[in-house]
Order: sequence, then C-alpha cells, then structure tokens
Amino acid sequence: MRAALRLLPFERALPPCIALTVFAFACGSSSVAAIDRDGKHARWAMLVVLLVVAAGAAWRAAPRRLPRGFAAAVWLAVLATVSTLWSVDPRLTFERAGSFVLLVATAGLAAAACARPADAERALGGILAGAVLVALAGVALLAVDRGDALQHGSTGVPTRFRGLGESANTSSLLIGLALPLAVYAVLRAQRARHRVAGALVFLLLDGSIVGSGSRAPLVAGFAAALGLVALAPARRVAFGAAVLVLLGLSVGLGTIPKPLASGSKPAVAAPAGPRAAPGYVNAEEAFPLEADIGRSLPHEGGAEAPRSLTGSSGRTEAWRGALHEAARRPVAGHGFGTEARVFVDRYFFFAGDLPENSYIGVLLQLGVVGLVSFLGMFALWFGAGARAWLRAAPRDRLTLAACAATLGAALVMAFVQSYFDSVGNIATLSLWLAGLLLVSAAAEVRNA
Repeated sequence: MRAALRLLPFERALPPCIALTVFAFACGSSSVAAIDRDGKHARWAMLVVLLVVAAGAAWRAAPRRLPRGFAAAVWLAVLATVSTLWSVDPRLTFERAGSFVLLVATAGLAAAACARPADAERALGGILAGAVLVALAGVALLAVDRGDALQHGSTGVPTRFRGLGESANTSSLLIGLALPLAVYAVLRAQRARHRVAGALVFLLLDGSIVGSGSRAPLVAGFAAALGLVALAPARRVAFGAAVLVLLGLSVGLGTIPKPLASGSKPAVAAPAGPRAAPGYVNAEEAFPLEADIGRSLPHEGGAEAPRSLTGSSGRTEAWRGALHEAARRPVAGHGFGTEARVFVDRYFFFAGDLPENSYIGVLLQLGVVGLVSFLGMFALWFGAGARAWLRAAPRDRLTLAACAATLGAALVMAFVQSYFDSVGNIATLSLWLAGLLLVSAAAEVRNA
C-alpha cells in the first residue's frame, strides 16, 4: 500500500485540485439555478477530494513539525465546536463547526505539503487559476444569457455585472483576493510572453470587478498589489506606476454606469394580505416592519439612497444593530454559525441575511473570546511571515509577500463582507489557504 501511494502524483495534482475546488465553491453561489443546485453538491465533493490529495502530499512531504500558526487555527476549530454547549441553535452550530473543521484540516494539510516556497508558489497559482475560471465563466455567461449575468439596477443603483455569482458582490470577493496573485505572476515571469499572459489575467480580473461595481475588492485588491510591488526586488517604479494608472482607470470606469432615471423603476406588486377597511390603512403594506429602520414615514418622500464610491450601502445601520445583539452575549457569543439566525435585517437601505462584516460576525458568534482569537491568529501569521522575510532569499521573499498580500486583501474586504468562517462562501477557502501557506513557508525559510 505504501509503495502504491508513493506512485500517486499527489504533488502535481494539488494545484489543479485547489483551482477546481475554488471554482466549485463559486458554482455553489451562482445566479444560474441549475449551476447553483449542482454546485452546492460539487463543492463539498471537491473539498473532500482536495482533503485526500492534500493529505497524500503532506504525508509524502513529511514535515518535521507544524508551525505555531497551525495551532492557532486548531484552537479556533476547537472553540467553534465547543460553542455548541451554549449555542442558541446547538444543531446548527455543531453542523457548521464540523464543516469548519473540514476546511481547516484541508487548508492545513495543503499548506503543510507546500512548505517550500516553490511549492507554495504552485499552490498560489491554483488559487489564481480558480479565480480566472470564475471570471471566464462570468464572461461566457454574459455572452449567452445577459439576464443571469447582470444584476438589474434601480433609481439608486446602476445595472451591475455579477457574472457567475449570486450577486454583484459574490464573484468580486474572490477576484479581489486574487488580484495581487496576478501581479505576483507578472513579477515572477521569466519570459516576455509569460508577463503578457499575467498582465492579461490581471486585466480580466480587474474588468470583472469594475463591471460589478464592488468597491471593497477594487480598493483591497489594488492596495495589496501595490504592497506586493513595493516589496519586489526589481522594477518597482515601473510596475507601481502601471498599477496606479490601472487603479485610476478602474475608478473612473466604475463611475460611468448611472442609476435608472426616476420613474423607470419597475413597478412592485403590493404584498398579498387583507384589504384595509374604509378609513384605515394596512400598516404592513404602507410601512412594513421588515424594513422600518431608516425609512421615511409614509408620504414624506425619501425612497432610495444613491450608491456612491464612499457610501456604506446601508451597512453602518446594520452594523449598529448587530453590535447591539452582540452586546447581549459579549463574552462567548451566541454560538458558531448562528450569525444569520441572530442578526435580523429590518433596515430599509440594507439587504442581506448577514451584517456583512466578518469581524462583527465573529463577535456575534463567538464573542470577544472568538474575535480576539481570530485577530491574534492573523497577527501571528503576519508576524511569522515578516520574520521569515527578513532572512529569506529574494525569490522566496516575493512568495512570502504574495501570501501576505493575498491575506491582507482578504482581511480588508472582511470589513464589508461576512465570510471568515462561512465554509460555503466563495472566498473562504482561499483566505485560509493563503494564511496557512504564509506560516508554513515562513517556517521552512527559518528552518533552512
């Protein structure tokens, strides 16, 4: 059996498996009903396949010991499982904790198998390839079915490109995380045609974000890309100038689409319900409780807030409400995976089942203990990468910087998206892979 296992190409299969798993998770959050239905099953199957391949590659790599950053991830998995004891929905918490343990184990084994910076480079390539597949699928969908590929606008929001994603903010979350990896591919390219290919990949990803109108992926992705260029061993000024020019063009192009003209908003059917008696008004029709916070009183105007580059899209009101709920159980939270159950959206200018802030989401689920644990883990990961970067060879430094840039972009986007611990989210696997690859490669550099 051992001889047979040694013949299997685990190492070569790992990057393609990462790419296909990332793509499968994107299919499980699709605007196309058939793709979404099949993708929800395929993503878990691919995650198990990736776990098996990563376990085989890690067994053959035989790491001497796991870095301390791995222990921090294990502690979070344990805390998530133990929170079943005080959860407001123990069954839900236990199920979500089980999937989270599966995610941490998969990402940890993949990172352990890719401890050498050269192997980490291939794993990062798998994440980038998965994001490229998602972007290409979105463009293909636009060509065959504009109705599914576009999210139609209103008097406050222009029509936006959502591609394969469930909404305009879905695919862009993953693509923004992959932007610095496209820059990394350009910086590592040895031949001109490879640099051109990397630049085209960057333009494809950037165009998908610009079309979606998502602001956080644009800002976080370009900031991470500029940080990576600043740490590059050569041609920093030229690459930095190119990235800044593209950022300016992207922001300018993102402001071109305009909301629909007043009066062009499609009519909305009145909710079904009993008719009000003469002289009375059906309050649930005129001022429904499901969206009463932040809304003007009937006949006082103010129907929709215009979308802008710096606007919060109603998130700040939702964050205040979520923090109010978190204050009810400040220490240990309401239980892992209960964010959607605890948070109630009654905000007129906000639409979502989650508060769309990963840090507040962790606070809701695991309280201050969980939030401090998450922040401590990220600090530990960045600290390990920084110490290894100081003593690494120039080529290895760029790989460490790429892992850190990808993780940094993910953490910035987490301020406006809830996905740290949501295993089914399109970008969660990539975040954990980038972070654990960082500490694994850093440990290998220090031990070299």
